[in-house]
Amino acid sequence: MTYTEQVAYNTALKDIERLKKDIERLKDEQWISVKDRLPEINYLYIVCRTIYPHRIVFEARWEDGKWLSVVTSNQLEYITHWMPLPEPPKGE
Repeated sequence: MTYTEQVAYNTALKDIERLKKDIERLKDEQWISVKDRLPEINYLYIVCRTIYPHRIVFEARWEDGKWLSVVTSNQLEYITHWMPLPEPPKGE
């Protein structure tokens, strides 16, 4: 293998490892149906509320087996999917 081929090979290996990590990260960021499972921890989540034909995505609190509005603390209905909050932006 020439030097240039070795460099290209090493670069490709690094890219593969980076892509594997990105795939794992994206798996964790997928929507979870409330039919499949509900959060185990009382915390804030991103939720999708469907009132046909509209879908609204917003932040809600899961507490003691109920979805609650973070603004009014009222119980929310029609939540179809949820996901953990993403990591905050890096920098600044």
